[in-house]
Amino acid sequence: MSRKWTQEKLLGILAYRPFITVSDFDAADDGKRKCAIAAMREGLVKLEQRTGYFVVRLARQPENAYTRRRYGRMTAL
Repeated sequence: MSRKWTQEKLLGILAYRPFITVSDFDAADDGKRKCAIAAMREGLVKLEQRTGYFVVRLARQPENAYTRRRYGRMTAL
């Protein structure tokens, strides 16, 4: 089984699970941590900081999010 994390894998798991936990200290979670932070910067997920770990949840998307991603930003406006 591959431990490589991509945004597609992260969003695919969050499609059927309400959240994912990621350790702040575990070296095995390094790829998952980097992927979650990159997805947070794009506005796809939100992070909730806890002691020693953080929780990753899907962010609420605006109504026109699909249109903006598919056709470009200027078309959706």
